Amino acid sequence: MVEYRTDEERLSAIINFFNDYKKFFVWGSVGLFLVVLVFISVSNFRANQNSIAYSVYSKWSEIDFSDESKAMEADGLFNLLQDDYSSTGFSNLALVIESSRLAEEKNLDAALDLLYKLKNKTSRGNLFNLIANLNIGRIEIVNGNFDLALKALDAISLDKENATVASLKGDALRGLGRLELAEAQYTKAIDLSQIAEERAVAEYKLKLLSQ
Repeated sequence: MVEYRTDEERLSAIINFFNDYKKFFVWGSVGLFLVVLVFISVSNFRANQNSIAYSVYSKWSEIDFSDESKAMEADGLFNLLQDDYSSTGFSNLALVIESSRLAEEKNLDAALDLLYKLKNKTSRGNLFNLIANLNIGRIEIVNGNFDLALKALDAISLDKENATVASLKGDALRGLGRLELAEAQYTKAIDLSQIAEERAVAEYKLKLLSQ
């Protein structure tokens, strides 16, 4: 190890070290500055996107959908959310609400299109992905597409089993003629449910299997 006898020698060594590696320090500092700048820019962009998306969503959600004169405005705002702000939660929330509205109007194919869009743009375990798969399962059962319903329900990722999911799986399995598995799912729904009405429905479905 090099020993320095005076403070002047130590200072001279530091200056020489900086001179030898000043390009490294300069470009390192520039690189760090650029990383911070990009991070801030991305954060600001996301915040700005969310702010605008919220404004668009608020305008869309306040429209009376039963008013046909507002249909074009509603469609325009909805499409704007999906096209320009698809990465925001407000875009996903609009998909959930619009698909539910379409399902209530018995427009099941259109509702399914939106739900599959929501499923495909979100990751497994995400709340919106769960909602999409659950509602896809419900509608596909109504449509008689029991294999597609079961596929959607099996894609639901939860920390623990859920009575509603189990009951719907039972419906899909019954539709596929897999009655023993359907019975197991209905029994599971009865055991898991904390809601008296939900248990009663599962018990009724289980009773139908034996008839």
